[in-house]
Amino acid sequence: MAKTISTWIAGADSSSGLWAGDMKLDLSKRRHYTFPALASRLECSVDDLRYFVLEGELIPSRFLESGTYLKYQMEPNEDYETTGHVVPYPMRDADDPNDAIQRGWLNGFHYLVLPNRTGSNQCEFSFAATLPSGFDLGDIIYELVTSMSIDDVMNTGVVMAVELDRFEAMKSGKGTPAGLEKPLGDRERENLLNIIGALLELIKSPKENRDSNAAVIKEMLANYSDKPGIKGRTLEQKFAAATRSLQSR
Repeated sequence: MAKTISTWIAGADSSSGLWAGDMKLDLSKRRHYTFPALASRLECSVDDLRYFVLEGELIPSRFLESGTYLKYQMEPNEDYETTGHVVPYPMRDADDPNDAIQRGWLNGFHYLVLPNRTGSNQCEFSFAATLPSGFDLGDIIYELVTSMSIDDVMNTGVVMAVELDRFEAMKSGKGTPAGLEKPLGDRERENLLNIIGALLELIKSPKENRDSNAAVIKEMLANYSDKPGIKGRTLEQKFAAATRSLQSR
């Protein structure tokens, strides 16, 4: 006859928590935290957390209803070469005769990104993302149906546990925790591989007057413009970013 082993979990008051046998259960770790709960966990005030949200240091999340949302991609603004600033541009549907903006399906908790400061203690959120990003070239974000004020966010929003880990690591000076680096999306990976492949083909066949970014881009467009990622603006962005990366080392 099989032996049955039962574990009794005894409930106790809030000061003693829950126990499984002789082991106290840690019920404080969650997938996400409301701002009052997070303030208690970090031993700070909700106003402290509001400040970090306003400054863009702590990225909040909100549960989004199932539906399609307009897609935007982060692209360089006019002073990108000197500042590296990127701004959201609508992703147009090339197959749509009306050049409509593409849509993507969202449901559940998503990060609220790119806070728009509207006052000393106020901001609005108009965009959401599947990752705590939206600040880097090529990032894809989604436009909310209705903008959210920071008051709405503090009352109904949450902070995901992975974002809390990133925030705590940043504040402690430890950098991004292992495993939280933003992965490449399928589209970005394909674009980069196509760019690398085209450059390899150019290297195999050296030519005169191919001594500038503009000349390389012109030749890549002449031969591979049908490939994803081989577009004038994309190549200019990637080449500029690659140059800055090399010079910063």
